[in-house]
Amino acid sequence: MMRTSDVIGWLKTKYPGVGVFHSAIPKREPFCIGVYPKQRGVPALAVGGAACTSCAVLPVDILVHWGEAADACEAMADGLYALLLGSASETIGGCAVRQFALLDAAPAGVGRDSDNICEMAIRVNIVYETAAQT
Repeated sequence: MMRTSDVIGWLKTKYPGVGVFHSAIPKREPFCIGVYPKQRGVPALAVGGAACTSCAVLPVDILVHWGEAADACEAMADGLYALLLGSASETIGGCAVRQFALLDAAPAGVGRDSDNICEMAIRVNIVYETAAQT
């Protein structure tokens, strides 16, 4: 089973030196990424039930919290979005990713925090392989 902490570890390998945080970002960090677990939809079960199901979905929101320059924040968010969109053979937490199902056509601007730091969000359902019990 893939967990949010696995996604955080994977993102740290893609963006070394960038703070990646679970469910909250520290105010002292003007350049970081937050990963938030979400609930969307219902579990996908194959015909035959759990024993025949080989994939699961981990829904997360990724918040890019990236300085005071809106262009720099947008560039970082676009780069992360492109990474997800173009990835077809990633392994996260020991699970093979089948698809990063992006829920929006581009990262969404969510404004600025109380310290004037720009933020953009990427909503994604990570479809990954599980071990079907056959």
